[in-house]
Amino acid sequence: MSTTNVTLQPAPPPTGRASTLGKPSRRRARVHAWMTSALRDLVYAGAVFVWSIAAFTVLVTGVSVTASLLAFVVGVFVWVGFVYVVRWTTRVDRRLAGWQRHERLDAAYRRPSASGFLPLLRTVSSDPQTWRDLAWLGVTSIAGLTLGLAAVTAVGIGVAYVSMPIWYWAIPDPRGQYGLTNLGLVTVDTPGEALAMTAVGLALVPAALLLARGYAIAHAALAARLLSPAPRHVPRRDDVVPTSDRIEDAMAITGEAVQGSEITTKPVLIELSGVHKVYRTGKLEYPALRGVDLAIEDGDMVAIVGPSGSGKSTIMNMITGIDRATSGTVTVDGQRIDQMSEEELAVWRGRRVGVVFQFFQLLPTLTAVENAMLPLDFSRRVPKRERAPLALHNLEQVGLADKADHLPSELSGGEQQRVAI
Repeated sequence: MSTTNVTLQPAPPPTGRASTLGKPSRRRARVHAWMTSALRDLVYAGAVFVWSIAAFTVLVTGVSVTASLLAFVVGVFVWVGFVYVVRWTTRVDRRLAGWQRHERLDAAYRRPSASGFLPLLRTVSSDPQTWRDLAWLGVTSIAGLTLGLAAVTAVGIGVAYVSMPIWYWAIPDPRGQYGLTNLGLVTVDTPGEALAMTAVGLALVPAALLLARGYAIAHAALAARLLSPAPRHVPRRDDVVPTSDRIEDAMAITGEAVQGSEITTKPVLIELSGVHKVYRTGKLEYPALRGVDLAIEDGDMVAIVGPSGSGKSTIMNMITGIDRATSGTVTVDGQRIDQMSEEELAVWRGRRVGVVFQFFQLLPTLTAVENAMLPLDFSRRVPKRERAPLALHNLEQVGLADKADHLPSELSGGEQQRVAI
């Protein structure tokens, strides 16, 4: 079987004709990137300006109708419906902000612990993300509308000034008064004045684009902070690490996080509370986990050991969100992953979790670099043009740059494991 080795080396300096073409090509690439970024900012500012009107309408209408009906029973139903309309509205804001920031923004809403209207009402009312969404609608209704309009107007005035000679040429009677040419500031009656306005416009356009750029970055960053907040560490209830005897006798937990009743102030990174997992096959039930309590602190290195069938893989599946607990709570880095939907779990795993399986789980028809690119493709947090270079860099970090185009069947077990890492 023939193979091809890929070695990453710095490119030699261009010579001859290639040298004369290199700088213009780089210059064109920079100009293209700048124009693309400017266009993205303008489109974002315009879209936010339009959508802020819709947000204002939803907020004012929803609050007024809900407040007027809260004295009646129907008011609570209106409140729940209003919350879901707000979620749909802020979902558009998250999509816009994620598009501007080149990343995917998602919100993890709490899920009711039981079926029925009352658990749903309690959940949506106590969910912090509900109130962050409402706060965001208030912010974007004012700031989004005002600043978006200012950015779009500033760019429009600059473009109008730059194109003043065209307006002047299109006017058949330059001795008249024309609102399109003077814009309420000066009257353009001669070609020289039109060219002077063009010069003014050329000075205004960069400032207007910088205004649009600053507005787009600030607005999208605030949207990401309110609508897709980063998880925070939460303190442990009693600051005591549970002992290993609270886990099933069939399993031993070793590590610094579980040493008797050791007192520590480090934040808990992983916490399982009363976790049960029951597998059902027909009429048979197999309890894999029975009320597991586990706390692992930030920075600890922990090994889960035990005989076959004791629940080691099941606990790992609970922590990584691959499987769901039958009952109990699973909190990782401050987030209740047992309350997430399947879509939210998929996004969370792509951003927060790395798993190296026993059999590596490499796709046999993809090369090493293509397997390394898969997480980047699924998470969409890296622009498409940067994924291949980043995957190659990661392979180089584990000493596999020369095996980038090899299939898993052409790699040793250790090399496959490094690709998986």
